[in-house]
Amino acid sequence: MKLMLGGVVILGSFFATSHAVVLGPHAYPTAGAVLDAFPDRVYAWHNRNGETGKPITDLHKSSHMMLKGPDGLWLDGTVHVGDRVYFIPDFPERMGKGIYKVSTTANWNDGAASDEYSWEFTVKQ
Repeated sequence: MKLMLGGVVILGSFFATSHAVVLGPHAYPTAGAVLDAFPDRVYAWHNRNGETGKPITDLHKSSHMMLKGPDGLWLDGTVHVGDRVYFIPDFPERMGKGIYKVSTTANWNDGAASDEYSWEFTVKQ
């Protein structure tokens, strides 16, 4: 029991002293979600904490998000990057039922490695 507790303390200390902790991607809609209609935006939150534990602003050097519809074609829309990488579809009301595939890449200003994440969600009707 003492050995296990010691390991938890060491592991906890390591994470507490790490200066760049990835908190994302916290995707929306969540992976595997089943929605009644296509959302007005899709996003992934790639955020980092600085040495003080407070979020760093101006996080992304360049990041992108892409969506494929149920027909396998890329969706048209706008990508906005801030603390989250947003995909805002041009015509969300035209999105049909089926499985949508999302992929995103976050390239960090602090020079840390790029983070990639992919997931799917379903629109039912």
